[in-house]
Amino acid sequence: MNTFNRIAVNATASYYSFHTATLAAILTEREFNFIKDQLCKAVGNALTKYYREPYWHGKTSYNFLVNAKYGFPLIKMIKISGMNQRTTRKILITINPRAMLHKDDYPYVYISSKEDIRRSLEILTKFFVDVGINDWISLNILRVDRIDLSTNINLNDNATVEQYMKLLRQGNYPYSSRRVCIYSKSQRRKIPTPNSFTVKSLRWEFSVYNKQYQLKDNEKKYPKKEIEEAEGIIRFELRLKYPMIYSRAKRINLSTVNDILLHADLIAEDNFPRYLNKCYGTGAFVKKTEAQKIIESSQYKAPTKEIMCAMLNCCMQKRNLHIVSEIFSKKTYETLLKRFNTLGISPITIDSKNPLQRFEAPLYYIKNYNTTTSKHNKAVKNT
Repeated sequence: MNTFNRIAVNATASYYSFHTATLAAILTEREFNFIKDQLCKAVGNALTKYYREPYWHGKTSYNFLVNAKYGFPLIKMIKISGMNQRTTRKILITINPRAMLHKDDYPYVYISSKEDIRRSLEILTKFFVDVGINDWISLNILRVDRIDLSTNINLNDNATVEQYMKLLRQGNYPYSSRRVCIYSKSQRRKIPTPNSFTVKSLRWEFSVYNKQYQLKDNEKKYPKKEIEEAEGIIRFELRLKYPMIYSRAKRINLSTVNDILLHADLIAEDNFPRYLNKCYGTGAFVKKTEAQKIIESSQYKAPTKEIMCAMLNCCMQKRNLHIVSEIFSKKTYETLLKRFNTLGISPITIDSKNPLQRFEAPLYYIKNYNTTTSKHNKAVKNT
């Protein structure tokens, strides 16, 4: 059975999708000028609005805001002049299927269904026809330049969300990534983002955050009802960039824009566990005393138990699994994490003063408390 079929069989329920994708194409000078001219003409027909960004280090950007009836917000025509006197011209199109089709139904809280994605691509194709560029640009020419793979879990209230986020913010930074930080005026230094856990590299970014807090940070942009609907929701995002998108898609026999967007759930299902397991391990979060009991009652030898308990203490002190991973050698850390996984617990533990005794690993909530296109999609808790 090939990889695509194996994943399709396992994906009996679709827990994942995407919320935003950027499509792109490299253009010749003739193609660039024609498409730009047609988009400028569309301004007169009220199909677009136009503004130009200031010239910056050889980069010129022509931005077209698309008429609301099409739903997708922006087309960018970018011209970059390099030091070698060569000029690169490209088109960038940003689409958010849920925002395109559900303007009055919490478009920024939830993410896209397959039907939303299919209809959004039809709308995009219609726009190409309406502005007269369909002979110059199409889905067959475009590539997926960035895709924000996503899933939501519903923990009912923000008090529970915040307790869980305290644990998730202690995760490791996988694959030589770095933690995203913000500048704190009070501390006069950069600190990790307070309401999220985000790590990034050149080709990908992984983020976990309190969805309601994210909307509140931009409360002028989002309706009050939308912000209220987001209570209790944690969003997990894996933002992939070109060419990593295609290397990941190739693993499950996907290649075209249509294939990648319509089967984004399969790409996500093939990749989310990898990043989650690297960040947190596969086990549940428990109190340190409970974790020590589980370790002591295991079949591991005394020296192994001793170093595992030392890792627990280190995690409790540092509150950062990445720092812990650098204290141990790479081989020792990976071996210890596998042993924790075998016992069904994470080295990250719940604070002793917390009344909650246990949180499951993220993948458990993704499968059992998933809320992708509606809060009502939450699965029944396993007993």
